[in-house]
Amino acid sequence: MGKADVVKKWKPELKAMGFVYRDNMFQFGETIDQCLQFTISIQRNLHSDTYMIHVAILIKTPFLEGSRQVLVSGKLRPNGVYLHVLNENWWPSESLPEALAALKRYALPWFREWGEPVFLVEKHEVAICQRKYLFEVFEPLTSEQHEAFARLWNRPVVNEIRIPPSVFFHASILHYLAGNREMAIVRTKDWLAHLGPSEEREREQARAQLNSLERIH
Repeated sequence: MGKADVVKKWKPELKAMGFVYRDNMFQFGETIDQCLQFTISIQRNLHSDTYMIHVAILIKTPFLEGSRQVLVSGKLRPNGVYLHVLNENWWPSESLPEALAALKRYALPWFREWGEPVFLVEKHEVAICQRKYLFEVFEPLTSEQHEAFARLWNRPVVNEIRIPPSVFFHASILHYLAGNREMAIVRTKDWLAHLGPSEEREREQARAQLNSLERIH
């Protein structure tokens, strides 16, 4: 069985849930024209007959024409949707009916909870103010889990990080969607300040967004 076979089997069930299949993913029809979009995609393991089900929230700016970006990417497990990747994220082909059942049970409730601009921007602000990775703010780990993941990925435990420009960009859009233009302006300025000299295209986008926000009354 290949990914195309899984997609074909799942299309009727997900269509009944309000999803359409386009751009190599299932897109929730209710959000296709929104700034925050809900999608489901299927990834086949290159090394075994197993599959990972990605449940994602995409974001696009209302100020400029541009492609969507992944804001939050969860992975389906038998008992819910989680951000951190474990072996349980991979579904054997014989377990795909159970994966579909889990998807029907957990996907939309997860999006209804996680897809709110106010919820999302609060998490972004925690990441910015406490200088943490976003996924650790969304899904905090115990100290033991943190160390286990560090060993798994052969990375040192880092308590403070450099916030990437994309976090400020996404925060600015989320503040705007949540109705806080003033903070949207603040985070757009932060986005601009954190861009490097070689990122001229992004700098132009940030300046254009700032101009648009400052013109809104």
